[in-house]
Amino acid sequence: MPPAIRSLSPPIAALALGLLLFAPEAHGDSAGSCTAVRIPTDSQDVTCALDPSSVGRPLHFVAGFGGSHDDTKITLDATLDGAPLTCEEGSKTSLFAEDGMVQLDCRFRVVAAPSGPAVPALLKVALTVHHAQYVSSSLDDE
Repeated sequence: MPPAIRSLSPPIAALALGLLLFAPEAHGDSAGSCTAVRIPTDSQDVTCALDPSSVGRPLHFVAGFGGSHDDTKITLDATLDGAPLTCEEGSKTSLFAEDGMVQLDCRFRVVAAPSGPAVPALLKVALTVHHAQYVSSSLDDE
């Protein structure tokens, strides 16, 4: 643990460490720009404008959460230009009763440019959260 975090009170240190752990990491080129909007309760809606060049490339959306415990439930539902998006095998789109810092993710490919070749596709991710706190999200090339 970094020395600056050790000097903080335990709850603040845990939050600071969580922010460090779930800060977006570089996974190749960024696949698009995302904006998260908190909705009532602890849920989040994340919207990402995908780079038109992302067509055909494997993409990876990751959302991190802190404070998860024995009755935490989190789900991830995604759409691409308004149509339901099925995450690839190996993605983790829900969890229940996991402790500590946790993540959900969705791996997918944009098969064709749904919005047209010059218009970015719009990825919308609804994160339904019960008894945890949203920390961050990122969308990167796989």
